[in-house]
Amino acid sequence: MLAEWTTIISVLIFVVLTTVEVILSRRRAMNLYEHHDTIANIALGVITFVSKIGSKAAILAVYSSIFQLAPWKFPENSVPWFFLGLLINDLFFYWYHRLSHTTRFFWALHVAHHSSEKLNFTTSVRGNFVNNLFHAIFWIPMLLLGFPPAIVLTTDLFSYFYQSFLHTQIIPKLGPIESIMNTPSHHRVHHGSNPQYIDKNYGAVFIFWDKLFGTFEEEYEEVRYGLTKPIMTRNPFKIAFHEFWVIHRDMMARKGIAGKVKELFRKP
Repeated sequence: MLAEWTTIISVLIFVVLTTVEVILSRRRAMNLYEHHDTIANIALGVITFVSKIGSKAAILAVYSSIFQLAPWKFPENSVPWFFLGLLINDLFFYWYHRLSHTTRFFWALHVAHHSSEKLNFTTSVRGNFVNNLFHAIFWIPMLLLGFPPAIVLTTDLFSYFYQSFLHTQIIPKLGPIESIMNTPSHHRVHHGSNPQYIDKNYGAVFIFWDKLFGTFEEEYEEVRYGLTKPIMTRNPFKIAFHEFWVIHRDMMARKGIAGKVKELFRKP
């Protein structure tokens, strides 16, 4: 029930903030939105949302079975363990997100999110719905560490809820908060195609993982959004799968199974 209410509230907040952003964009002549780009974002968001609902029961069942294998188990309704779970979730997200930028197969799942040359609240829902499956697999170690499925799913839900509001240009730097939390400024860097911004700021809720592992970059110069090689399409399915077609072409050009596998998992 909590997850359902959180989803409803998230959608309402998303609609309100998007409306406010559109109004401010027009009043300030910021040109944050482009009609066809926004439609593509929302279409991909709806497909992802529906796929998450469809796979929720299966993921919960698998998580529950795996959780039984944990040698010890944390209490499900404990606030301290929830916050510890949130911290661990954030660490796992950092490495999954980093893998999504440094391994070609996972980049193909993630690239849709970076393909827009605009950054606004609707960009937050632009993604590849197939990524849901692999995302769920990477959180299995949390279950084996003793975190109940409810904590794993709730902390992950909170993480994505938080990240939704990082995709904006109307919020400036936030002072001392910038040193600990991921902020719109830090995430603008992450979406930048400027050479110094590429593959930086992978964190979800917190930014100190990037500082710890050497992937942090401050927002200094104006950010150029999108890919280094624009895909030039507004078709949601081409946006979601275009990199897989390129990978298939490159794999077919390589000889031998080893060469094909290397092509699949090399750096993008």
